Amino acid sequence: MPEVELHSESLEITLEVTVGETAVTVPGGQVKDLSLTLQPWGFEGSLGFWVDAETGEDALLELFITQKSARVSLTVAAGLVTGEEEALPLSLKGVVTEKALVRELTMDNLELSTGSVLFRYYSLSFADEGRVLWGQHHPCALLVDGPLKELLDANACGITLETQWDPITSERAINVLPGFSRPGCASFYDLLIWLADSRNGMLLYDYEKGEYSLTSEKAEGEATVSLARDHLDDYSMHFPETPRYQERMLNSYALGAETKEITREEVLPDTFRDYPGSFPVPEQFEECTTLMTEKIRSRSLEIHLAHSRYPAEVFSPGTMFEFKSGYWSKNTLVVGEVFRVISVHIEAEGDKDNPLAMLEKSKGDFSFSMSSVAESSTETFLPIPQFIPPIYPVYLEGKVVSEEGDEGETTYQVYEASDTSAESYKVAIPLLEDQQIVAPLEPTFSTGHFFFPAYKDQRVLVALGLHEAKIVQFLDYGPGCQLPMESQGNHLFMGKTAEDGTSIKHVYVDGKPQLNIEKVSGKDKVSLQIQEGTMIFQALEEKS
Repeated sequence: MPEVELHSESLEITLEVTVGETAVTVPGGQVKDLSLTLQPWGFEGSLGFWVDAETGEDALLELFITQKSARVSLTVAAGLVTGEEEALPLSLKGVVTEKALVRELTMDNLELSTGSVLFRYYSLSFADEGRVLWGQHHPCALLVDGPLKELLDANACGITLETQWDPITSERAINVLPGFSRPGCASFYDLLIWLADSRNGMLLYDYEKGEYSLTSEKAEGEATVSLARDHLDDYSMHFPETPRYQERMLNSYALGAETKEITREEVLPDTFRDYPGSFPVPEQFEECTTLMTEKIRSRSLEIHLAHSRYPAEVFSPGTMFEFKSGYWSKNTLVVGEVFRVISVHIEAEGDKDNPLAMLEKSKGDFSFSMSSVAESSTETFLPIPQFIPPIYPVYLEGKVVSEEGDEGETTYQVYEASDTSAESYKVAIPLLEDQQIVAPLEPTFSTGHFFFPAYKDQRVLVALGLHEAKIVQFLDYGPGCQLPMESQGNHLFMGKTAEDGTSIKHVYVDGKPQLNIEKVSGKDKVSLQIQEGTMIFQALEEKS
């Protein structure tokens, strides 16, 4: 990595700080400290500036000390350019994350009698809107029979999230956002990055439009910036490690166990990364295998740049550039290639001890350094920031849906998928507007000897994944099933109602066991009672 040196640089800066609904403009020459880090998924930065409190009103003070939300609108452009160049500003709009009143310069410091404040030095830390707002956002939400994009848009804090990406726009039976489960859990911002990473995409911030997108494609095009020799102190090329393992997808489904190897170049023998799972539907296993195949993208070279000046053109993630012909040896590896900027880091420090310097001016003089990382324009590897994976499943209560039978009957209904013939329940989630999700028809806690489907309106605990659901627990007893404690009994009820079903009870009467079997159909009743020394069988038919 080349050494990043300090240079004297003139920067033209505009700064507007908005607190609540009130905006305050700070002349760029009064900014004395600036730090910016630009990444493909967004930016973060900090700045410090003087405000004249003596000759002009410090309109920021009363706003600054409140807890109202604050935003920053900042532009940075080269202060000095050659006759052929046009200074194009980098424009950033972010949300303040930290703020401080660092210093109040009073007349007392000048050994005068009054205590008037002459200048105040403020500092702000800020980041892109999505990182800040989404980073504090933990919605629990559900959308059935629709695209995940619709659910994301409805919970995006009013921030535009563009995507035409198939994993997000395809219609799904279930879409779930997990909410806040415990301190340190994934935020909405983490969720978006996890979605991108797990589905072979990326969260991309457009520095020109100030918008976000979920996509699997990088920008491609001709170079928009030409770097002359005097633009850089130095550069170096880095070649990331190549993965040497062979991926294998493992389907453990007992009726169709299968292993599929994914081809990767330059692997070492007998070195594997296995992904086990259970996929009863073959199409699901094929879909996962295809996705994993597409994710195999080995990285090529990175180029690290140490800049000697602030570029006249906008130089931000996604910018295409080349090494200007005639300024570099044609025998170097970089000449003739087009590169894409991945990240940029800027540090600029002015004369903090002199608030009068460049007062009310738009430009300032700084001790300046700038470094960047770039990749080939043909690079397909998708960079992803660190993130916290969301916690699935989410456990919510539901009520089983059945369209069979009348109200109050403990009927059940099995729904069959038209495309896969898979059998399932429908469960309404009262917390989330009674939306009905689909859950597989499975034995759950019993063996295959028993067929006791969940009945209409039964309370169940549902485990919700991003795109799937499963009943994991039954939460109440059926009507009339629970027995009084003094009986110390057990009860099995089968049927629709107490007037149309079969009951098997084992209870204790006077400390002795008693077995009762009873079948009721309207006014007809057949019963069998077995206890010590006695067996009573009755068949009663009431004539109307």
